[in-house]
Amino acid sequence: MRLWINKISLLALALGIYFLYAHLSGRPNIVSDHIATERARAKAKINIIELNFLIPSFKELAAFGRREIPPAAVNWAAYVAYFEKIVELMPERFDAHVFLGPCYFYQGRKDLALRAFQEAVRLNPGFFWSTYNLGVLGAQGGNCPLAAEAFALALKVPLSETLQNMRASKLYVDLSRDAGDFGSLVEQDLKAAYANAVPLMALAEQCRGDSKWQNPLVTLASGIQIQVF
Repeated sequence: MRLWINKISLLALALGIYFLYAHLSGRPNIVSDHIATERARAKAKINIIELNFLIPSFKELAAFGRREIPPAAVNWAAYVAYFEKIVELMPERFDAHVFLGPCYFYQGRKDLALRAFQEAVRLNPGFFWSTYNLGVLGAQGGNCPLAAEAFALALKVPLSETLQNMRASKLYVDLSRDAGDFGSLVEQDLKAAYANAVPLMALAEQCRGDSKWQNPLVTLASGIQIQVF
């Protein structure tokens, strides 16, 4: 009996020394690894719950995209909360940045809108709406070099590539459910935006070399809506 007690005591002592050493040296151990794993799982579950709680109806955004309601009628704060949460959890999601851009813009936070579009372009330069909106925003602010570069990049993107990216995006799929004839609307608006980009790029290029073209560029761009689709 005493032999077993001594063995158990030695085992407990050895384990105690091991965990103390692991703690003092900062090295992981079985227990700390298990705790870290369980914490990560719990955090992931909480994040999913929070994200699901923030999911807004896309009806207002779809109605705005169809030009049925003005910007003031959209609850931009609800969309910002949702898209920001996506960016927090999945910063590589370019489409979340694309959606954040117009939301910030119509909240009057143009600096954040600019950063959102720039990040979307960095993550996926082959998506027309992010490069186009970046160009429009730059042109509206009289930033000729930014506008010229953004429109030049936008016009290099084939329409088919943008449509493919939209079909692969969960956010655009969710939006399409509330947007009526989404396919024809998207194609119609894309063609109009490509057409807008041509004179805007020409003016931005001229403005680069001669500042007298800045006001015409700003005037033309000011009549163009920052879009999601």
